[in-house]
Amino acid sequence: VEAGHTGIDTIGVFRDEYFMIPDVTLHGLGAEAWESVGGYRGITAYFYCAELNKFVYYTSAMPVERAPDIAVTYNSELWGVSFATASKSSLMLHNGKLSQQNQLSASSESQAVAAGALDFKAVSAIEVADFSTLPDILWTPQGAKQNAEAVLTDYSYGKAVFDEVKQELNLPLTDMSGNTLILTAKYKDFTKKLIDNIKHYALREPCKMLVKLYLEEGRMKAYPISILEQDNIFCLSIDETAAGGSASSRYYNW
Repeated sequence: VEAGHTGIDTIGVFRDEYFMIPDVTLHGLGAEAWESVGGYRGITAYFYCAELNKFVYYTSAMPVERAPDIAVTYNSELWGVSFATASKSSLMLHNGKLSQQNQLSASSESQAVAAGALDFKAVSAIEVADFSTLPDILWTPQGAKQNAEAVLTDYSYGKAVFDEVKQELNLPLTDMSGNTLILTAKYKDFTKKLIDNIKHYALREPCKMLVKLYLEEGRMKAYPISILEQDNIFCLSIDETAAGGSASSRYYNW
């Protein structure tokens, strides 16, 4: 899966068959704006569901030529609350519907009740401090998944490098045992804000981070989705930094 591409089969999203699930608590871990190689633009919210013991997602996508601005979708209604609220809160979902691809439906029958800010204790089960265990998340007995998610913690930032040939940002993260994971984002129109925001956060004390793990040329890499601060969830490809958002960047001067 190419860094900066959601990996979701957006055509399949609209063909999925959904099944009713019991009332569950969803823990919103942020959202990602993306464009697919198939010509779709969309936004995906990431949730952890302890009752189901897995990540589940909600995706809104349309062909690029008809897709609204990401900010419009981000502030639209989802299950009776705003998309932005749902993606950053712990909430109870009633009459939810889920596909075999773990995609949630936006059915009008589904209703959410926000329980407040993200419950960090509830998501501690998916935090990863030892990067040597990350392959266990990406690989299964059936082989490697297309992508998988993890919440990283207790790491430090290395020196970011912008590869001008590949037009790609590479930022190493190192855990307490010295294991390294490379964050990668290819420079494209829809990743400009993400790259600027990563630049901003790489200069600060590291926080918990939601990443998407994937394989590229036989090597595991990670694509950053959101920063999980104690009082805020910052969606790297959507939100504006307190410093004034995505200003012009000279990535190769990092």
